[in-house]
Amino acid sequence: LVNLAGKAIETGSRGHIDGGKNPFIVGYDGSVYVRGLAETNMLIVDLGDHDCRAVVTLAASGGPITCQ
Repeated sequence: LVNLAGKAIETGSRGHIDGGKNPFIVGYDGSVYVRGLAETNMLIVDLGDHDCRAVVTLAASGGPITCQ
């Protein structure tokens, strides 16, 4: 995951799939491992002063996902 400026989301940031399901922690370089994804998913990451959101579609492939 990257922010709008293209920088990786901070390592250790916590997130979940919309609805509070499947919590995850952001790893190095914005990497995340999320289980139980549907075809289309809204990932929400707590950045302290605000949340960022990213839509993840399983059919999509490669490249960073921007968290807004």
